[in-house]
Amino acid sequence: MLVRESFVFKKIISFYTPFSLKRSLGSFAILLFLVGGYYRIFDDAVCLEGNCKDSLSKIQFRNGDIYQGTFVDSKPQGFGAFWSRKGDYYQGSWFRGMKHGKGKYVYPNGTEYVGDFTFNKKEGTGIFKWADGSILEGSWIGDHPQGQGVLSLPGSRKFIGYYQKGSIYDGEGVFIYSDGSKYLGSWKAGMRHGFGVLVAPGGIVLFRGMWENDQKVPGSQPFDRPGIGSSTSVDKLEEGKTRDKQTSKTIKKKKGN
Repeated sequence: MLVRESFVFKKIISFYTPFSLKRSLGSFAILLFLVGGYYRIFDDAVCLEGNCKDSLSKIQFRNGDIYQGTFVDSKPQGFGAFWSRKGDYYQGSWFRGMKHGKGKYVYPNGTEYVGDFTFNKKEGTGIFKWADGSILEGSWIGDHPQGQGVLSLPGSRKFIGYYQKGSIYDGEGVFIYSDGSKYLGSWKAGMRHGFGVLVAPGGIVLFRGMWENDQKVPGSQPFDRPGIGSSTSVDKLEEGKTRDKQTSKTIKKKKGN
């Protein structure tokens, strides 16, 4: 193993000795600087393979994290893999020691992100997968989903809509329930809110009107059609979606880590 060398150890005495008592404050400041340099060196990484400067190498940091890949000017650049002592794993492109370009990041809990990185942040186009099988595909800015996105949930449920500053279900969007029925309209904080249309699996409009906090606003009447689409049919359909209504609370938590 090769530990990076420094001139600090050789220079501590020669820098400190010449100062007189009149310059004690200055000498003390210099000493603190040098001691800080010592601890910085002590914290420095250990090169396990290669020279860790300008070639394919492997390096281990004092905290236990490991990087293996290409180096340029003593920093990870190009393609490489990173393992943290906490269990995180990243494989992909690097630039000046930062995740930059295409890559895959796997978290200790099993969730993972595959897509674009910009200076250590998820930014660009990417896919985020949760351990339960949920998948979010879309655009990212500053580590958060932003803009058009598609969220696929277990049970063949899917949400197609707009993400604002990482919040799910804000703006206009479509939610496809497990039975094939759909809600098309406005969302706020993960709930149906504003004007929206509820459509049966066969395409028949069951309800068209205003919603507030995931509930139909009194006075907004559904389209009454014989047998299907009547108020009773809508109520029964809503009762059958009791578990699906809980989705908003669950999905609200499903944001990029």
